[in-house]
Amino acid sequence: MRSFRGTNDLPLFKDLSYYNGSVEVWKYLESIKGDDLLLSLLLAGKVNTSADHRRVILESRSV
Repeated sequence: MRSFRGTNDLPLFKDLSYYNGSVEVWKYLESIKGDDLLLSLLLAGKVNTSADHRRVILESRSV
């Protein structure tokens, strides 16, 4: 049994495949195939970003 450490949250030191299973990770990768923005967001650790957040990322630039 996993420890929730009193916060009702799973520990943050586990990777994505631990939480969702490798099958779910591969399904997500297949669903975003060809979309470079979503792939780069995934590699940056940002999964399930809303359309508004993706729009802000696309429209923002470094100064």
